[in-house]
Amino acid sequence: MERSSDKHRTINDLHYTQYGWEGTVSSPLSEFDIPLSSRDGSEDYVKLCADAFLGMSDELLERLLRATAAYVLDNAPDEGITDEETGECFTESSPPRDILKFIFPVRLVIKPTKLLSEEDMPPAFVLEFNCCIDPDEASDGLEWAVRDGDPLYVGEYIGCDPWESYPGEDNYINRV
Repeated sequence: MERSSDKHRTINDLHYTQYGWEGTVSSPLSEFDIPLSSRDGSEDYVKLCADAFLGMSDELLERLLRATAAYVLDNAPDEGITDEETGECFTESSPPRDILKFIFPVRLVIKPTKLLSEEDMPPAFVLEFNCCIDPDEASDGLEWAVRDGDPLYVGEYIGCDPWESYPGEDNYINRV
């Protein structure tokens, strides 16, 4: 997948299939476009949510990254994680943004709710990641849920819905 160079096009190749809306979106988190999907909702709502993803505030992104770093470090087999190819390490003293070298966005999921009209529905999305916390094990799933600019969930992949709440310690956004 290639990175989009047109700043005004948030979604590339958006089209409706038997499974719903599909396309790709330029990711502010990596150099590659990531797949986008939405089973329900209008094209306008999909674009609204993609714009919300692309326009995440620095404060929101920083909080998501700090929670992600806490999740990864809590689940790492040692004091941190190391990329075996580059030799780079992520430890408790690393800047939170450096966690982006160890997690890989794989899909932006837009999930409208049936409880609100589309006009009243704020943007909501889930971002799914792969991450390799332990090189001796298979890749782990990680996800973020965001609704109306508020982080709702960061942690292990559980199939989040951005219209639910996630109390408790398993939700790393509650720890930062």
